[in-house]
Amino acid sequence: MENKRIAQMYKFIEERETASVEELARSFDVSEATIRRDLLKMEDMNLITRYYGGAYINRQQKNFPNFWIRERTMPEEKKYMCRYAASLIRDGATVYIDGGSTVSQMIDYIVARDITVIS
Repeated sequence: MENKRIAQMYKFIEERETASVEELARSFDVSEATIRRDLLKMEDMNLITRYYGGAYINRQQKNFPNFWIRERTMPEEKKYMCRYAASLIRDGATVYIDGGSTVSQMIDYIVARDITVIS
């Protein structure tokens, strides 16, 4: 839930370019202390810059956060899809893995297999 909230908070701040702790707490129905902790995590990941009472998006990192957010959204569903997709690959096959946030997690399920991977 926490990663999902952080992803939603990022999107909320990105749409407005800035957001206060108070409006984030109200919008996400959590305490201001929870918002501050989430903003600290987001700042540690270089997604946002905090200021007294709020935060704004780090524009120089605009493309990075989107991948991070997508990668951490719905992790259980992604594991299921990757495990299923890996089960469809026959030994000796050649597969292409792109840079998508779900597909990158598939590596865990094919690393010990007798297949050729092109990335």
